[in-house]
Amino acid sequence: MKNAIKKFHSPVRTILFLLCILIAGSSFYSCADDIDNRLKDPGILSLTLASDTTFGNIVTTKAQILEELIPFQYINNYTVEILQGNTTVHSYDNFEDMPEEIELSAGAYTMKAYKGENKPAAFNSPYFEGVVDFVIEKGIRTPISDTCTLANTRVAVTYTDDFLNAYEQFRIRMNTEHMVTDTIGFKEDEIRGAYFKTDATGTDLNMNLWLVKREDSVINYYKPSPLTIYPRENVVLLFKTDSAALNGIGLQVTINRAYDKDTTLNMTIPEYAWGGRERAYVRRYLFPFSTG
Repeated sequence: MKNAIKKFHSPVRTILFLLCILIAGSSFYSCADDIDNRLKDPGILSLTLASDTTFGNIVTTKAQILEELIPFQYINNYTVEILQGNTTVHSYDNFEDMPEEIELSAGAYTMKAYKGENKPAAFNSPYFEGVVDFVIEKGIRTPISDTCTLANTRVAVTYTDDFLNAYEQFRIRMNTEHMVTDTIGFKEDEIRGAYFKTDATGTDLNMNLWLVKREDSVINYYKPSPLTIYPRENVVLLFKTDSAALNGIGLQVTINRAYDKDTTLNMTIPEYAWGGRERAYVRRYLFPFSTG
């Protein structure tokens, strides 16, 4: 009886064994087909990158480029990120290490290339950036190109000789909404440019002035109306006296604005618009500030 059972089970086992082989083989070929299909799905991205260290559309020669912008001319050490939504698909610390062609699945992407750090405000701290949205299609090579430009705003302060002769001491504090309660300050001998984080739609630059005329002991203070600044601008604030009598302050603002000619604004701050504090009081409570 036992032998009969064994003989009965043998054909069944054989059939089951063959079925397992067929299923395994089918799965193998199915996986192979999936791999083959995935290889056909990607498209190809190729990227060409450049940089432009001019302000707006202002044409400058190599000799005229500001010293702090010279390192940003060389594109090979820009960081490059390929993003899909909020996910980073590929990232390269240096553009020179990025392959000439990258396989990407079909879909919408963003390329971001940058150098520097987009700080709220800091002296000699340019930030360059380029961003491009693109779409990859199956089996198609997609070339994209972009030029990285200054993404924050440079602000510098200068003074006429009359102004320096009229005022013994002066301080200028500046801040924007990106700085919360912090400020960055310009003293009499500050010649560096400060770089401010700015929005494409414009950011208000707030200013506070403290001045001491040579012939008195009172610190005068004034808060001009905010100045709206934009990325890729070089804003030069020229402080001067408003007349031969050295009364009040004249402020000339020159802006190299993107896609526009230089813009010059003039304002006069008459002495009757000032507030006043005794030197000792203001020096103690109002002079401390960050100089970057």
